[in-house]
Amino acid sequence: MYIIMIAAMDRNRLIGNGTQIPWAGDLPGDLKRFRANTMGHPIIMGRKTFESIAGPLDGRTNIVLSTKWSHAPNGVLVAQNKTEALQMALRSPGAENIYVIGGAQVYAQFLNDAKAMLLTVVDSIFSGNVYFPKYDKRDWGLTYRQCYPADQKNKYPCEVQFFDRH
Repeated sequence: MYIIMIAAMDRNRLIGNGTQIPWAGDLPGDLKRFRANTMGHPIIMGRKTFESIAGPLDGRTNIVLSTKWSHAPNGVLVAQNKTEALQMALRSPGAENIYVIGGAQVYAQFLNDAKAMLLTVVDSIFSGNVYFPKYDKRDWGLTYRQCYPADQKNKYPCEVQFFDRH
């Protein structure tokens, strides 16, 4: 089991404004990278993140961490806590990599368990109120970095960074 946190954020670690992603629709290249990385693997997310994507993501076991739902929407597993979410993920296809996809509270719960982080840093500053948790950079080694310029389809330049835990 290899837990990977995958997120897109601005230069100040902002990941959202309420349940909205400030650059939603402006970085289709990053959505393609997200899909390619997570496809075939279990994904763990919070209820608000699930509600913001408006349905389960295909080709992946969708696990929603929520104490407020008593039953799952079609195609979704609901876990009451982190341990239960991990147990569900381990019983899923592709469990060699388990992706944590948000939101802020779920990232914070899994930060100490994650073995890697795949972060897209959007080269801009946005307004919002939801942030990726602070982490000690001394615990992580940058093993991959790729810059993507803005273009006709992608409004903002960004940098994809892959970190492994030391």
